[in-house]
Order: sequence, then C-alpha cells, then structure tokens
Amino acid sequence: RGAGTYPDLLNSPQSRGTAELAQFYGTTLGADGTMTVPVERQGLLLRGAFMRSHIKGEMGSPTQRGKQVREALLCDPVQLPADNVNMNIPPPEPGQTVNDVFNQHGSAAECVGCHSMMDPIGFAFGEYGPDGTYDATRATSTAGAIYPGAANALEVPFQNRDELIAALATNINPQQCSVIQMNRFALGRAETAADACGLTDVWNAFLAGNASLQTLLVEVAAGQLMQVRNVVRAGEACR
Repeated sequence: RGAGTYPDLLNSPQSRGTAELAQFYGTTLGADGTMTVPVERQGLLLRGAFMRSHIKGEMGSPTQRGKQVREALLCDPVQLPADNVNMNIPPPEPGQTVNDVFNQHGSAAECVGCHSMMDPIGFAFGEYGPDGTYDATRATSTAGAIYPGAANALEVPFQNRDELIAALATNINPQQCSVIQMNRFALGRAETAADACGLTDVWNAFLAGNASLQTLLVEVAAGQLMQVRNVVRAGEACR
C-alpha cells in the first residue's frame, strides 16, 4: 500500500508484533502494534525469526544462515554433499569461537566445496546467538564474502553485517532474484524457459519503478505469466 522498495526490506527499522517481541528487541510497542527496532535489528535478515530459524545445536549456524541467503536472495542453490560426508559439528573447545568451529569443519576436503558457498556469508551474523539474541562480543570477526556460484555472479567481500546487507540491497543479482522468487510464489511453481519473456517484462517494470514492491506485486498479478500458459518447444524463442 505504500512506497516501500526492495532495499527497504533489508534496511527498514519498522516492524510489527507483540509487547513481548518489542521487549526482546529492546524497544517499545506502539498503540497500533508497530515498533521501531534498534540498528542491530533493522531489515528482514536481522530479526529474531531469521536468526532462531537457522541454528546448529547450541550455536548460531553460519552455514545455515549463509545457505538461506544464497538460495533465497541470490537464487543460487547449494549442491547437497554425498551421503557419506559427516555433517556433524563438534562443540566448541575452550577458547574457540563459533567461526573457529565451522572453519575447522568446513576446511575438510570433502566439505570445503559447499561450505565456501555458505559460511563466508553467514559469518556476518556471528553476533546473533541460536536464540536470536544479539551480543556484539559474541564474534571476534564478522568479515566474510559472497563468492560466485553456479547461478550467481555476484562477488562481494565485506567486513560486517552492514556491508553484506548493503550489497544485497543494492546489487542487481539479488534484486533480479526477488522478482524470480515473487513469481515462483505467485504461480506455485518454478520457472521454465517458456517464462523468459514474461519474467523479463516483470523485471523491466520493477526496474523502471525503482524497485517498488507495489509495482512488483501488481506486475506479477497482471502479467502474462499469470494470465496465459505459454508452451514453448525446445529451440523456440519465448513469446
């Protein structure tokens, strides 16, 4: 209903919820059920729901958090490891940080291929525990990187969560992925080669609308992919 944009999803300090959630975030709930969250909670990725949904035992998991960012925001699926790969993470030894534990596990020859696509992204969230609480002293480093994958060309090093989120909010790759994901959700299926022209139309409108979420929703609902089933045989161009 408003002028919200895709970058706003990743940067907005505005939220809704209960008094209990407001207390968890260290803020107060307005009479209308809205709240303004502190800087360490701004945007979709820094909310408690995201942090608490991606954990490993008693630790926040850079692997699971990074995997979610790569697959959901970059549309770049991570190949599952072979069945005989041990994916158990040992508890931290005295003096070890969570990053140390996952670096040790992810450096094994049979693990590094997948973990290098996920963990360096997830390290940005090292200040958030498995229960979603924030503690700036929890991680000695939040530096990492997005590396190019099979379906994502974006390559960005970062020093902290703010730099990661800025990259995700402003680069074309995650914005294009958001258009793809919205269409997948609306149509209830994955895209095919026959959808190329329709997706291009939605993307161009989204781009012309300065990444307006309202524009994206309207274009998806009113576009040809929603209205017409377009069958294209192998070798044909979309239409």
